Amino acid sequence: MLSGVAIQSNASTSQTRNLRVETSGDGQTWSKPVFHGAASCAVSDPDFAPVKARFVRISSATKADARNGKPWEIQELALRGESL
Repeated sequence: MLSGVAIQSNASTSQTRNLRVETSGDGQTWSKPVFHGAASCAVSDPDFAPVKARFVRISSATKADARNGKPWEIQELALRGESL
């Protein structure tokens, strides 16, 4: 059961990102977002209600850092939850 993610990215601390986390059991059919909201620093740590998931898709509506124009990228990712 997945209940949260920790994302470290190349975002500047002042850059707000609109993150979306979706889950899937088969990698083909995706859930409605289990998290959809703003993240305003290089480390985002959203929690959500536990869901059964085999795949996780994370996206950002903010395409590039306003300071330097570099695209947003995840540098480290940790998934939280319990094994089934």
